[in-house]
Amino acid sequence: MNPAAIFVNHVLAQQPWAREALARHAGRSLRLAAPPFTLAFSITEAGDVLALPFGSSAPADVTLSVAATRVPLLIIDPDTAMKDVRIEGDAEFAQTLARLAREVRWDVEEDLSRVVGDIPAHQFMRFTRAFAAWGREAGKRFAETTSAYLIDEDPTLARKAAVEQFASDVANLRDDCARLEKRLQLLEGQVPL
Repeated sequence: MNPAAIFVNHVLAQQPWAREALARHAGRSLRLAAPPFTLAFSITEAGDVLALPFGSSAPADVTLSVAATRVPLLIIDPDTAMKDVRIEGDAEFAQTLARLAREVRWDVEEDLSRVVGDIPAHQFMRFTRAFAAWGREAGKRFAETTSAYLIDEDPTLARKAAVEQFASDVANLRDDCARLEKRLQLLEGQVPL
C-alpha cells in the first residue's frame, strides 16, 4: 500500500467522525497534483483512502493542485497551505475534503506515547510546541527588527505613508505642470510677435 494512504488512514482512524464524513463519498476519487508528482486515491465504503495505481489516467471527481514546495505545509499548517491549493471538480466532495484538511490533526502525542510512554510523550510534545512558538516569535521579531533597520537606520525601504505622500506630491506636481503648460499656450496665442 502507498505510504501516503497508510498515513492518511492512520490519522483518519484517530478521528472516527472524519471517516464517517468520507464514507458518504465512497467510490469517489481524488487526485493530488503537485508537479511533477501526482497521487490518486479513491474513497472506500469504510471511509478510508485507497491509493490508485501510479499513473492512473481515470478522471478524478476532485483534483487538488498545489506547488510541490507547498506540500509539507499541508501537514504543518493546512490553513495557510489551503490558500495556495486550486480545487476543481465535485463541489460537495471538495467541500468535505477542505473541511477535513482544516479540522483533522494527527495526534502525534498519542502515537508517541505508545512507544515511550505517556509522560515522556507529553513532555516531548510540550517542548516541541514551546520550541515552535519560540521559532515563530523569533522570526516575527527578526522581521520587525530588519524592516525597522531598513526603514529608519539605513533607509533602503520607505514607509507606506511616505510612499503614498510621494505619489500624491508627484500627481499634484504633474497637474500643476499641465495647468502651467495650458496657461503658457494661452499666453503665446494672445501675445503678438
